[in-house]
Amino acid sequence: GSLRSRRRAGRVGHRRRAGGAVLMVTLGACGAPRVAPVTPGPFTFSGRALIVASDGDQVATAYADGRLGRVEGLADSLTIIARRALPIGSSVVGWPGMIAADTAFRSVFVVEARGRPAAGISQVARPAQGLPAGRRLMHIARRDTAFATRVVDVGHNPAAVALAPRGDLLVVGTEDTTGALRFAALRDGAIEHSFEAVALPPDRATRPRVSALAWHPAGSHLAVIVDERLVRIARVERAGAGPSATIQVRWLGDALAPGRRLAGGRFTPDGRHLLVTDVATGGSPRDFLLNPPGQLVAIAIDTLAGAHRVSVRTEVGLVPEGLALTPDGRFAVTVNMRRTYLPRWRGPLPVGLWPGRAHASLTLVELALDRDAMRVVDEYGFPGLLPEQAVFDRDGATLAVAIYHDREPAPRRGAVEFWRLVRAPVARLERTALRVPV
Repeated sequence: GSLRSRRRAGRVGHRRRAGGAVLMVTLGACGAPRVAPVTPGPFTFSGRALIVASDGDQVATAYADGRLGRVEGLADSLTIIARRALPIGSSVVGWPGMIAADTAFRSVFVVEARGRPAAGISQVARPAQGLPAGRRLMHIARRDTAFATRVVDVGHNPAAVALAPRGDLLVVGTEDTTGALRFAALRDGAIEHSFEAVALPPDRATRPRVSALAWHPAGSHLAVIVDERLVRIARVERAGAGPSATIQVRWLGDALAPGRRLAGGRFTPDGRHLLVTDVATGGSPRDFLLNPPGQLVAIAIDTLAGAHRVSVRTEVGLVPEGLALTPDGRFAVTVNMRRTYLPRWRGPLPVGLWPGRAHASLTLVELALDRDAMRVVDEYGFPGLLPEQAVFDRDGATLAVAIYHDREPAPRRGAVEFWRLVRAPVARLERTALRVPV
């Protein structure tokens, strides 16, 4: 059986009396995962590099109150752990999916979903709407120990970037009305020609906005999450060669709406399923406080006839933005920011006392998708605000978790925390003592 936290959302009601009404907010028992203890012992992280993007323009709680909390002299950066930090623009607005890199670590691509606010701007109504529009893709090319950066305009508010498994095709998802998808061919890790715009299929219920992307392991199909609601699958081919080559996109099957608000997705190593996280929130202030637990959803992908279907889903933690998958496809981990975005006060409300604010969590899920099954192993709490993503190392033994920053005045740094995946005799995650500031 699965071990899960028991939660009950707050109940809102009124009690009338002479002279007006009194609003009563009753917080039910909102079970929280315990903060995982540090487990001593050695571990290794296998891989060429660990790449972390940092947004220096806002604090985590700006999502709730619009106060950016900017620190003078702090700027966006891209950190390549064990190598160096680069002054590269980035934005925490949007879902995980703003970085792509080739397997040889020759090229790194970063999109900037929102621009840097002007000097003196310290508060916006909401970061997604109040910050300047983004337009830039940064291409960081590595040559031995040196790094060169090229900036390309890729359209309005680029939210996601993905590199095909063969490293020959790059796609950027935007909100641009002239074509929300932008494709570019690559040669030796460099953009060969200009980007080609491709429009999304028309849909009256959604905006033509790409919020997440994922390539099929074969490199032949692309999963596109549209407007945080729909999942579409496309077959992508290159026709011709050189400057005259074109990108041909053929949409396969009907769009699926597997959740309330989709954050991102990843294909399983065999390509038979797409895993997506549903944060289960809306856009109203109420959703920041009374959001239910999110879900991990598995979609069976039919690359021949397009008869895609939701095969299984399970409840995970609150606001599961990030998703990591072991290379063998046996385990998934969702990164649950919970309600760590809440400040101490939001207007007159003392939201510092609200359940789910104290810490974030990870949910370990064991997968058996050949039997349309998945099992929640456990949920593990840890300190830190707004963790958005995690990644397993090449061996699937160690997990790196990105933490936006800790709860402190004028935060200047985030961190990457490392966890150990133990598979036997009982599967579990163990929190190590290593926490790298970035």
